[in-house]
Amino acid sequence: MIFLQIHNSYLEAYSKIPLLPEHKNPFDRLLLATAYHENASILSIDKNFILYCDIVERIW
Repeated sequence: MIFLQIHNSYLEAYSKIPLLPEHKNPFDRLLLATAYHENASILSIDKNFILYCDIVERIW
């Protein structure tokens, strides 16, 4: 398991994650921004993450 600290680059990538009316959770957006920046997939059962499938791969 790898633990990532929050870096400025993740916060910069945060602006690339759209603020959707149906999903405004800021922590989820930070997770998505981190995955986006690291070119990593997200493992989640959160149904809202499917809204970002064009940005980050979600693994069920």
